Amino acid sequence: MVFSRLHKLVFSNRVIGLICISVFLFLLIYIYKAEWSEHVARDKISVGLFPKWTLFLAIFFSVGMIFNKYREDVPVLLQDFNYKTLIISLLGLFFCWLYFFVLTYLGFIVTTFFFTALATFFLGPKSWKTSLVLALIITFFTYGFFYLLQVELPVGDLMG
Repeated sequence: MVFSRLHKLVFSNRVIGLICISVFLFLLIYIYKAEWSEHVARDKISVGLFPKWTLFLAIFFSVGMIFNKYREDVPVLLQDFNYKTLIISLLGLFFCWLYFFVLTYLGFIVTTFFFTALATFFLGPKSWKTSLVLALIITFFTYGFFYLLQVELPVGDLMG
């Protein structure tokens, strides 16, 4: 019943704006409730400041999508967008959230390597060997970049 209604759903700017607001509000509530967002970094700015600002700005622009004069328009790139694509997109967002959740338990290196390997495999060449090598390279360079910037990365509760 629900899927039959979703099949008829037209993804106009208004609908996309409502979906975006829902996702952004969920993320904003999650960040406000997370302990890590209140941690003050070495530059006296809380770790959650920029994610919160970004989400407030995204919500502001999503509200604009709902109420502007183009709210009933369906963008050309979304004319073939259907509920299956929406579910896949929301699953992708869920896995991104899962990454940050698991990051606190396993630490940066293990979590980033694992999720990068999975993402590379499913979005890229479909070769486990290639995905694992690329994940290793990406994890190494990302860790090195953050190390050079002196950004404190999570070690993980289970590892340290």
